[in-house]
Amino acid sequence: MLQVKKVTRGFADQGLILHDLATQFPREQHVPYMILMRRVKQGHADFLAFYDQNDYVGLAYCIVYADILYVLFLAVSEKVHSKGYGGQIIDALKMRYKGKRIMLNIEELDESAPNAQQRVRRKVFYERHGFESADFRVVESGAIYEVMVYGGVCTSDEYKTALRILKGSVLNIFIRSKILTAHATA
Repeated sequence: MLQVKKVTRGFADQGLILHDLATQFPREQHVPYMILMRRVKQGHADFLAFYDQNDYVGLAYCIVYADILYVLFLAVSEKVHSKGYGGQIIDALKMRYKGKRIMLNIEELDESAPNAQQRVRRKVFYERHGFESADFRVVESGAIYEVMVYGGVCTSDEYKTALRILKGSVLNIFIRSKILTAHATA
C-alpha cells in the first residue's frame, strides 16, 4: 500500500513534483506552482505525493467540493511507469475520498493524433478502474477532453457549476473550459 503525504510549501521532494508537473503535462496545461499551493492553503485543493517505502512514485492534485473530487493532475514518476503505481494511486484516492464522485479529463480519442495509442491506453486504464465516460466533453486550451467519472453520474450543468466553484477566479485564468454536449462540436 502506498503512503500518502500532503505537499506543502517547502516540501522535501518539491523538485520531483515540479519535474513531473513540467514534463508530464502539455505546456498549455501548466499552472504556476504558487497558484496551486494557494488553492491548497485556501482549503480548496489537496496536493498529494505518493510513496512506495521512501521512494516517490507519483502525485495527484485534486480539487475538493461537496461530493466531487476533481483530479486536475495525476502523474506517475517516469522512473516507475508501467509498474502498477497509477492503479495504486487511483485506489488510494478512492479510499481517501470514499463517497465522493471522482472526475478527471483525458484527451479525446483521435486516430490522427501523434499520441493516439497512448490516448487509447489511458482510457482503457481508467475504465479498468471503474471510470465511465460522461455524456459531454470539455474544451480547454483548444484541446478536446473526454470527462471520466467514477462513483456516479455527472451532468454537464453540474460539472460546469462545480468547475467554476472549484477552480476559483485565479485558476480560471489558466484553465478556461467550454462544455460540449453530445451533439456539439468544437
